[in-house]
Amino acid sequence: MYLVHIPLTALGPGAELPAELAALLLSGTAPPKELEHISVHRHGHAGPVVGLYLVAPTLEHAEAEAAAFVRRALDELPALPALPALRGWTAGQAAAPLVAALYERLIASPTGPGRFGPGPLPST
Repeated sequence: MYLVHIPLTALGPGAELPAELAALLLSGTAPPKELEHISVHRHGHAGPVVGLYLVAPTLEHAEAEAAAFVRRALDELPALPALPALRGWTAGQAAAPLVAALYERLIASPTGPGRFGPGPLPST
């Protein structure tokens, strides 16, 4: 299973994604057969991002399916009268997130261990 992130960008300032975007994406267009779960982070660290979990034979296949699905949904959904909030949003490049970013933040954290490896051993 692969987790693929697709960043979303608004064409105009102040645009807000609907809170129920994950459900809208699934209901508005046919999801890929590989899709297991979808999650939307409307206020992600680097901006809004859609996370898709896909069971696929390769990472490249998962990224291609995820990108095609989100782009198709962003093309189709804004045409519905009830979804004007999606007009002007575009999908960025699909990519698998690296776990290393989490560890980099932990190392840089003043409350984290400050080094690679576990914190103090419980027995010491």
